[in-house]
Amino acid sequence: MDTITKVLPEECVATIISLTSPKDACQLSLVSPSFKEIADSDAVWANFLPSDCEDIIDQSSTPTLNLLSKKQIYAHLCDYHVLFDNGNMTLSLAKATGKKCIITDIVKEFAYGWMEVEMGEFFSGGHEDNLVDIKLWNISSQLTRFLVVEGVEFRPKNM
Repeated sequence: MDTITKVLPEECVATIISLTSPKDACQLSLVSPSFKEIADSDAVWANFLPSDCEDIIDQSSTPTLNLLSKKQIYAHLCDYHVLFDNGNMTLSLAKATGKKCIITDIVKEFAYGWMEVEMGEFFSGGHEDNLVDIKLWNISSQLTRFLVVEGVEFRPKNM
């Protein structure tokens, strides 16, 4: 038994590890068999997953993912996109941070040739200095030669 697990209960060690990062948890799992058991536990990895992850997976094309361990779910979502919302959106995770990456296929085309694209939702936490990272990918089979962005508008969901 490790010295730290003699001094602190496993739940305390799990809480401490869950306040680090996924990378740190993986590195700590290499320290000893006791640390591996704690660092690989659902108690740790549940904190690295988005709070609504279980609900999204339940609504997804692969609801059986919820049968896996939280660490396995995290790894799967880092490597693969999961379809949800009747196939209109996909969810994946950024491996280093666990942040959600949601891709949506909701496009409104207007008569004058412009399109409005709903890119998803985010919560700013009520702070004015939060940054939002936006990335655009072409996920269709057609080759896109260029993209013209006239402007970007952020507005409340219920507007």
